[in-house]
Amino acid sequence: MFHGSSQNLSSVDAGESKAIATTMFSLCSLMTLEVIAMGLKAGLALPPMLDAINGSSGRSHFTEHRLAGLASRRPVCETPLLSEMFDGVRRAIQFSERHGTALPLASTASGLLSIGINAFGVDGRLDSLLALTASMAGVSREAYDRSPRVAGPESNANARKPRIGYVGLGAMGSALARRARTAAEQLFVFDVVQERMDEQVQGGATAAADMASLARESDVIMLCVPTSAHVKQILLGEGGMQKGLSPGKVVIDQTTGSPSDARALCQTLNRMGVGFVDAPVAGGPSSADKGTLLALCGGSVDDYSKVYGLLQTMGRSIYFGQTGSGQIAKLVKNATGACNRFICYESIALAQRIGIDLQSLLEQTKGTDAWTAAIQRIADAKRTGTPTAIITAELFYKDLRLVSELAASVGVPMFIANAVRNRVEALIKEIGPESNIDELGRAYGL
Repeated sequence: MFHGSSQNLSSVDAGESKAIATTMFSLCSLMTLEVIAMGLKAGLALPPMLDAINGSSGRSHFTEHRLAGLASRRPVCETPLLSEMFDGVRRAIQFSERHGTALPLASTASGLLSIGINAFGVDGRLDSLLALTASMAGVSREAYDRSPRVAGPESNANARKPRIGYVGLGAMGSALARRARTAAEQLFVFDVVQERMDEQVQGGATAAADMASLARESDVIMLCVPTSAHVKQILLGEGGMQKGLSPGKVVIDQTTGSPSDARALCQTLNRMGVGFVDAPVAGGPSSADKGTLLALCGGSVDDYSKVYGLLQTMGRSIYFGQTGSGQIAKLVKNATGACNRFICYESIALAQRIGIDLQSLLEQTKGTDAWTAAIQRIADAKRTGTPTAIITAELFYKDLRLVSELAASVGVPMFIANAVRNRVEALIKEIGPESNIDELGRAYGL
């Protein structure tokens, strides 16, 4: 399962090295199965969920090489025994106690693996965990075979370019607005920070006097703001867009927010004759500038068809179904990425205590079940001295809170994601909500 590597670290006990790798894989696979089961319970299909995860920092060797095979009941190779995974995790916990490093996530994995062994016996294998997490979530085995949604309509190259309004010109919104400008007949922008609007105007956009006039002038209105509450205030609140909204317009919300809030907002706008697509994006500002973003979309087929061509100019879009589905997909993606980050933090902290540096741990995991995009990103950032991402701890926590609330609303226990959420909540009290997320890693000695 974890071929290669630990024998190359002659100064480190091979058993400790293998235990760390086993723990990383066990946590990643259990967490991913929990989150996927939640997505299925919330109405998503597996293929587009995997597409979204593997197009982001949430990807892992497990999602790229094992999960589709497990779901189709055609594993690509023999899967490990649950008892082997349990033994490796228990050894890692014992080593952590010896070296004075806590492994709360590993302890959670140990408990889940114990449940799996009790349910499927000592001969139970990794594929049994899919059945276990599905059962715990109340999802049928057939849910994994649910047909994927239709990918979406073809772009119409001859269609008239829309007049686009963009609200929310932070780091991400500014990059998205620049990209929207290439697809617009005219781009109108608004932000509470004048300097952000000035920058867009220098690039050819038109500054709107207020949000209502922006809505009045635009065929398509796009937003990227911190929370769903901001979206509601901008569209319907005092001083917002409501007086400028009219039938035939379409709103694209690129904020990462609440699926239930998206559905409620859509109903209100639809009564006004205004379409709505929730389309949070995967990727950072540089991806927006390059046109390689991935938009995760929910909404009516008709509304999605109207904006499909526009979204394609920004990168690629995946249609998940009814309103709110894009937000659910974004939370699934963000949960896998956030949890893999903290799985790495725990594992790296223990590895460093026993003499394995970060680069060596990365090399040890490459090509094995223990590899995740998270450890690659953390190692690359350490090597180059650059941040892993530009996002505050508060916004990072917001996404974990939203996915936990979604799981609770559909009746799905997510033990690992909730453990990560609790850890982030505690750390924010130490480092402050406006700290960049890399400060969370420094609490582990990174």
